[in-house]
Amino acid sequence: MPHSSHLVRRSLGLSLAAALASPALIAVASPPSHPLRPHVRVVHTKPVDVRRGSLTISPARAAFLRTSAAAVTSSAVTPRSTWHVAYDAGFDANPPAKAAFQAAVDTWAGIVASPQPIEVSAKFEPKAPGLLGQAGPTGSYAFTGLGDGVSFYPSALADAMTNDDIAQTYYSKPAGYPDISASFSSTESSFYFGTDGLTPPTKLDFESVVLHELGHGLGFVGGMSYSLGVGSDPYPLIYDRFVVSGASTAVTSLLGVTLGSALTGNALSWNGAQGKAANGGVQPKIFAPSPWQPGSSFAHLDETTYTAAANALMTPAINMGEVIHSPGAIVTGIFRDMGWDAVLGTPPGSPTTVAATPLNGGAWVTWAAPSSGSPATSYTVTANPGGATATTADGSAHAIAVNGLSNGTPYTFTVTATNDYGTSPPSSASDPVAPSVIDSVPPTVSITSKPALATKSTSAAFNYTGVDNGRPSAVFTYQCALDTTTLAPCLTPPSYSGLAQGLHTFRVQAFDEALNASPVAEYTWRVDTTAPTVTVTAQPVWTLGSSTVLHYTGVDSGSAIASHKVTYRRAAFNGTFPSTWSTAPLGSSTSSTLTLARGYTYCMVVRFTDKAGNYRDSTPTCTATPVDDGSLARSAGWSYSGGHAGFYVGTYSLAKKSLVSLTRPGLQTRRVSVLALTCASCGALRVYWNGVLIKTVSLYSSTSKHQILFVKDFGSAKTGTLVLRTTSIKPVYVDGLAASRV
Repeated sequence: MPHSSHLVRRSLGLSLAAALASPALIAVASPPSHPLRPHVRVVHTKPVDVRRGSLTISPARAAFLRTSAAAVTSSAVTPRSTWHVAYDAGFDANPPAKAAFQAAVDTWAGIVASPQPIEVSAKFEPKAPGLLGQAGPTGSYAFTGLGDGVSFYPSALADAMTNDDIAQTYYSKPAGYPDISASFSSTESSFYFGTDGLTPPTKLDFESVVLHELGHGLGFVGGMSYSLGVGSDPYPLIYDRFVVSGASTAVTSLLGVTLGSALTGNALSWNGAQGKAANGGVQPKIFAPSPWQPGSSFAHLDETTYTAAANALMTPAINMGEVIHSPGAIVTGIFRDMGWDAVLGTPPGSPTTVAATPLNGGAWVTWAAPSSGSPATSYTVTANPGGATATTADGSAHAIAVNGLSNGTPYTFTVTATNDYGTSPPSSASDPVAPSVIDSVPPTVSITSKPALATKSTSAAFNYTGVDNGRPSAVFTYQCALDTTTLAPCLTPPSYSGLAQGLHTFRVQAFDEALNASPVAEYTWRVDTTAPTVTVTAQPVWTLGSSTVLHYTGVDSGSAIASHKVTYRRAAFNGTFPSTWSTAPLGSSTSSTLTLARGYTYCMVVRFTDKAGNYRDSTPTCTATPVDDGSLARSAGWSYSGGHAGFYVGTYSLAKKSLVSLTRPGLQTRRVSVLALTCASCGALRVYWNGVLIKTVSLYSSTSKHQILFVKDFGSAKTGTLVLRTTSIKPVYVDGLAASRV
């Protein structure tokens, strides 16, 4: 059955009740809907009792908890949400109780952000003996457009997520209708109302109890019910969606006895990403003892696991003397999982090592960052006397000038640090200094280390040197900027990464002790990560001449072309390509001539490199020179002669007999062609590869021509013996054999 939560006597302490820790849902057949917005559903809960026990805590434990709380209560926290607390006459009549309640409110206001005010009804009134109080949300809502669209979200969270006062908008509640209702006993004698964390070991810290209850009102609540071994969850709250049994079984997927077993199996945990991250990647354990403990089970962190003050606020037990003034990282992560914009931090500590240097009408003040608290987002320096101030733009600066001071008057300076959680106490004061006219000559600055004018690196590092009146040992401060950003203090020479392609400009300005500013030095360079484009005119398959001209162009739209080169490699008709490439002589920026030897396949590559060092190679283009017919073995019936104009290298082999052969063993080639004379009376050749006829080539043409006659493309390089054999007594003039490896 649905249960309420209350403070009970336990062996280890007092069990904390939560208003919606295990919400006592008002029994309805289905959640009522708004008449004009039927998709908006609401469930209501009964307030949860908090009851007193009688246990105490050891003095040593109390001292530890007081020390833990001191860091949390030392400074005010900048609010991230506005809370309207309607205090009744009972709280107004007891200012210490009201102050403790407000301290708990202020803690939550510094953690959760909401564009809507969080409304709280707070009553301090007589209650039955042992009943410390009651607290809880006034309603939970579910509708399309709110979170996952199906789960119920407590009122304050629903308002924050939708930027709407849902109770007023959809249910005609008056403005200021409470999101959280809280009532505590004005007749309870064990409460300690101080907010200093010095709760006696025989007292119950009121601020800690209120902080816990407000946590439930904000959403640390579950909708599970349990009776006679059977669990139920008629209207799942958003909290329920993240609780799993074992490693990953969502409890909202379980029913009846199976759900009841999970709720009392001591194996529940939180499976939200933010909650896990805050717990070192481990799913935070949820309180699920056997037997079921009404008011404690399911909607608390596990009591045994989380005993330290850092994460113990939302466990079900609190001890006499125990002080917990922060929800801790795990609870904050759980709130983020449910939809809250929640952060946990503390104001920074005070800056240290404050020092001042006199200027003309001012002072240059430096300091060291605080050693405690969350990081500062800005610093403010205050002069005394007079109260002149100067504030840094961010938390990275540890020096600033305070101007508007009177020359000759001694001043001391204090520094405060500020972040989203508040402002530190002032630092110790600096030694006094008196502003005076000390220098009016501006320094100069030069950039001494920088990237190349054009570079393919997307990172850049700089260094610079200032000179003042010829004194390079003067104390300088610098401001730096990249591209269009505003000059800002740079305590160390900057480095940049992830730079976009294109032009970039680095600027630096130096200031001497008198705050005289140097002219701005700047350096512009180009980041170019794109290689040039290369276009090469393809070579012919065969080249009969003793040289070939390679035509090419290179274009670079970034840093421009810096150089180019041509490389080549060659393979003989009976050999293979070497593994290395040779450099060819360059002709011009658009062409080069390569000398060719007979019987080789040449492949050429052109590389263009830009000024940033990017380069691109062209796809190899290849050509082959034929083997002269003199390199072929002739059978009887062939004659070889030279000095003939028009023939390749002036020679040919002539046959006027049938079935006589020219042979070239050990040929390594992919493509094969025959150089021959065709004429009206010429015969034909049969071409054999390793003894297999691959083609018959006719040498007939109506007029005499010197031709390269295609025979075969093997598709890849092959090794074998090529034979040319005549078919008749008609004359055959063979001029050479063309063999290409590509």
